[in-house]
Amino acid sequence: MRTVPGSRLPRVIQFYRYGKDVPGYLTQQREEFGPVFKIRMPFDEPYVIVCDPELIDEVLKLDEEYLPAYPANRWIKPLFGEESILFVNGQGHRTHRKIMKPHLSVEASDQSRERIRQQAERYLNQSGVEPLSAYEWTLGFMLRSTLENLISMTDQDWLNRFESIVLSARKRYSSFYNLALDAAAYSDDYHPLITQWARLNKHHIARDEIAAQFHDLLREHMNQRVNDAYVDHDDVFEKYASRYQSGEITELELMSSVMTLLIAGFDPPSIVATRLLLILSFKPELQGTIRDELSHSDSSASLRQAILETLRLYPPLYAVTRTLKCDIKLGEYEIPANTNLFLCVHLMQREKDYWPDPLKFDPQRFANGTLPGIREGFMPFGGNKRACPGRHYGVVKIEEYLSEILRSNEVVPLCESSAPDTIQCYGPVFTPREQDLIQLKPL
Repeated sequence: MRTVPGSRLPRVIQFYRYGKDVPGYLTQQREEFGPVFKIRMPFDEPYVIVCDPELIDEVLKLDEEYLPAYPANRWIKPLFGEESILFVNGQGHRTHRKIMKPHLSVEASDQSRERIRQQAERYLNQSGVEPLSAYEWTLGFMLRSTLENLISMTDQDWLNRFESIVLSARKRYSSFYNLALDAAAYSDDYHPLITQWARLNKHHIARDEIAAQFHDLLREHMNQRVNDAYVDHDDVFEKYASRYQSGEITELELMSSVMTLLIAGFDPPSIVATRLLLILSFKPELQGTIRDELSHSDSSASLRQAILETLRLYPPLYAVTRTLKCDIKLGEYEIPANTNLFLCVHLMQREKDYWPDPLKFDPQRFANGTLPGIREGFMPFGGNKRACPGRHYGVVKIEEYLSEILRSNEVVPLCESSAPDTIQCYGPVFTPREQDLIQLKPL
């Protein structure tokens, strides 16, 4: 059996190169060392990067007792809050999923289609024909739709305040280094020296200010809901608020849970919808095909195929992280316990042995209507028992948003043709750029 190969450069240099260009560095390491390699970070256990679909499937079949998400994913704590479902294992994690399921299931997602369609129509009517930042404009819709659907927040002032909080967080964590330092300040699982340095440096104070604004806004919203005694708020926020009011969860657990719901509800759909909007702006023929299908039906098979191909080529969550709690043999490699596993969805879904001409955008890959599994090289929503519980809801939002745009508009690019391929790293996701513009021309 072999040990996992990887760069011999000093840890600090690997950390710097990774943070400077995450997708580029991962791709370069994959080309040099193969589908399993390791990256060493300062004051941390090595991360073993796995890109091979069959090996990833093998890993995810391990019992969750031997493959917890935390502490491997502790670096995203500043984004989601210390008590997020993302950092909870076992029964606690299953309880969270049980709370969410009635509101995010396939049935509930399909029932929400008409409401999302109406929200998209209203949003579109407010937009005009001036040039738009595809990402900022899409993010605005997904954010408002998520707030309205998941926590019944419709007050315009609160919506504006929440959007301001989100933009502040995005600006801060557009830097990988900011996220890494804040994570060190909030976790006792890092090396004591780096944690102490991060705290003494007071680097995390800006994050605390953003979190305080969010908590204040959520408290106001919760108090308003209590005062609306005659309004039946049948949403997922109600379930968490009831548990908080009965003393079953703490305020920090409430805040972390809602923050995770909201980020997961608007961020990945925004990224995927923006990517596809930019791609479609350079493919008027595909726009026409989708528009023709929508003129005869409420849905478009071509649009659904294009969404799936966008999820393959540009998965918003570029990796799934796990901490290995036992020694395992993975293919020809021996991997010891306490290794951080980095199951790289971004590279896995571009493996040429599974996807011919993998960098080409080709929706026809999904024309047979069958959704590939992990072993076929497709895992945009994560895998196993911790797969994204809102995956159906997210796809419905993307579908209805783009359908409403394409029914009565032509999407025209005001950016370079390379725009859809441009990747920025924001925390655990790869995002489009704000400066890539489009224009909607009414038909």
